[in-house]
Amino acid sequence: MVLVWALAALAAGCVAPGADVHLAPLYTRSTGPDRLVRTEALGGAYVSERGLWDEAVRSRALRPLFGWQDQRYTAGIEGSRTDFLPPFGYRERDGDHVTSVFFPFYYWRSRPGPEPGTGREYDLVSLPGWIWSKNARGKSKLGWFPFWGDLDGFLTWDNVRFVLFPLYTRTQRGDSIGHHVLFPIFAWTSDGRSEERTWRVFPLAGVSKKPGRYERHFYLWPIVHWHRNHLHREPERQETKWMVWPLLGRTKVASYRAWTVLWPFFGYAYDRESGFWAWDGPWFLVRLQGGGRDPLAEERTRLWPLYSHFKGDGLEEQSYAWPIVRVRQETVPDFERASFYVLPFWQAFDLTRLETGSEESYRKLWPLYQSYSAGDRSRTAFPALNPFQRLPLLEFHYAWLWELYTRETDGPRTAQRTWAGLWRAESQGDEHRTSVAGLWSRRSYGPAEARVAETSLFFGLVRWRSGPAESRPGLLAPALPGPGWPALWNDDPLADEPEAPLFGGSKP
Repeated sequence: MVLVWALAALAAGCVAPGADVHLAPLYTRSTGPDRLVRTEALGGAYVSERGLWDEAVRSRALRPLFGWQDQRYTAGIEGSRTDFLPPFGYRERDGDHVTSVFFPFYYWRSRPGPEPGTGREYDLVSLPGWIWSKNARGKSKLGWFPFWGDLDGFLTWDNVRFVLFPLYTRTQRGDSIGHHVLFPIFAWTSDGRSEERTWRVFPLAGVSKKPGRYERHFYLWPIVHWHRNHLHREPERQETKWMVWPLLGRTKVASYRAWTVLWPFFGYAYDRESGFWAWDGPWFLVRLQGGGRDPLAEERTRLWPLYSHFKGDGLEEQSYAWPIVRVRQETVPDFERASFYVLPFWQAFDLTRLETGSEESYRKLWPLYQSYSAGDRSRTAFPALNPFQRLPLLEFHYAWLWELYTRETDGPRTAQRTWAGLWRAESQGDEHRTSVAGLWSRRSYGPAEARVAETSLFFGLVRWRSGPAESRPGLLAPALPGPGWPALWNDDPLADEPEAPLFGGSKP
């Protein structure tokens, strides 16, 4: 009998194409009931997912150096994302838009022109100070900071030119042209179509005027300041501000008044119409603020670091012994979220998406475990050595190094594994697969009254099936390197009949 079994093992000893292989921590390949083929190597340093039928690679990563994912499957958009040395670098393609960053070395962006039929637009900023852009008309701009540059659409300006910065810089925003010499010492701006005038001899004096918007002066900066803002409003609703720094400052607009004494340490403000009032002093330790008669106005109490409370704009937050204990309740157009933190030991939040009603929750007891769930998907892992708040990108690339156990669910599918994938288990419906790398694996399926179990030992060298007679129990052909369970799960209606045993058992 032993001789028969040995000869059969030599004749039919290789695992079938696509079947499960478990040689952790060196190499593992498994197909889940979700018809995704997952591959791991080097204890989880390399991971990939691809479809069983279309064989399209959905994601792959060599952690923590590199990661790639097809966003059609992860974010529902036509594009992809590549991360390198996360969190420092990434490249993301969202339709026709491409962005790439590798901090602090470069920033790159490519996008379609603003009008159909125009060319693409490009932007590049890189060390050692190179700045390049190309607009949809094909016109290029180039700069090498601080030596020279001619840039369109830079920050908030329409055009910026500089030569030996800070020696000379020219800025343009609309019809307004600004000139800066030995920035920030000398500056002047003019607008040929309005009375806008700006000049500065820093720190002696400076004036900035924009009709209908503001008029601002300073003398012996930062000592004397005088501003008039919101000049398009009625005279009584325009804002007037002045300060003799740091002794005294005053702001007035309509019924609102504010005073600052020994800036920034003491301040008081009130509005007799709304009932609003606020007191700062000594800043930043104490702030008291009342909303008055408006139920939506902000309220704040701060006795830092012992206690603080804020309410306003859809947020209510309390903290004790800041930043250790925080309690937050947020209501914004997209979601509602309740959070509780005792840093760094406990983090928890519950979130509800208002549009769909779907719920998410997160719990972390540092450094023991963390869990996250969103709808019918969840993930639990321990230990959780990262003391910071939930950062999925960093956890994907680094947490595999220390997580001893993880459990993931996706609808009816459940997958579990230990560190480096040495033990893993997966189940869906009435089929379960459990494996200890190389040594032992078991697959069971079928209803309880007719349960079929298949066992594999020693890298698939010894395999057998047990169960009712119609399942043809007996020894199975070896499937080196094992365990050799088929890619199609038993509850799939397209699955083949169980393979015939090597010998023994009943005939079909």
